[in-house]
Amino acid sequence: PGIEEIHELGRIVLGPEGDTAADYVLKLKDRGVSLDDLHSELLGPTAAYLGELWDQDRVDFVDVTLGVLRLQRLVIAFGGLDSIPGHDGKRKILLVGAPGEQHSLGNSIIQRFFRAGGWHVWNCATANVEEVDRIAAEEWFGVIGFSLSLDTHFDELHRAVRKIRANSINRKVGIIVGGSAIQRHPGWVGELGADGTAENGPAAVILAKKLLAAALA
Repeated sequence: PGIEEIHELGRIVLGPEGDTAADYVLKLKDRGVSLDDLHSELLGPTAAYLGELWDQDRVDFVDVTLGVLRLQRLVIAFGGLDSIPGHDGKRKILLVGAPGEQHSLGNSIIQRFFRAGGWHVWNCATANVEEVDRIAAEEWFGVIGFSLSLDTHFDELHRAVRKIRANSINRKVGIIVGGSAIQRHPGWVGELGADGTAENGPAAVILAKKLLAAALA
């Protein structure tokens, strides 16, 4: 899927024929596009495209919310990777902004994709490193995801990752980092001590499933 398909799916989920979005995705699948590519190269970028339209005041927040809900239904309909038999109770993720940062529309969209993918999502609104560490030390999570938008918060996030690695109940917890700062500095993934990054919600769900499967193997 390319820009043309992303824009077309965006038009569909924002319009009165939104219920036909599944038919459009099925046509792409029939053309040979894999489910993983549909998630990472179409559904995620379409969600980001809706956010761009909202930033440009071309659509209002209600339209974006409706569009994201329709994309969420597509995630449910086209489940991507197989589930992890017997371990659905372990499919728990803690999503938190990097210390010092506030949550954004992007974070809300990612939460929707994880919930649609069958994950139990904890959303931590605190910017305090100790509080995030305490939660991870008291509650089992398969994956913890951080978003980083400001370069100046690198050190705080680095400290948070180190503390969680040392104190988490799940000693093999997977850590994902994302956000605009990571996109600007992809090398920071390794420097932060994270296990990977994802540019959008569906790609994050796929990565999280792989990390959880590896931890439980």
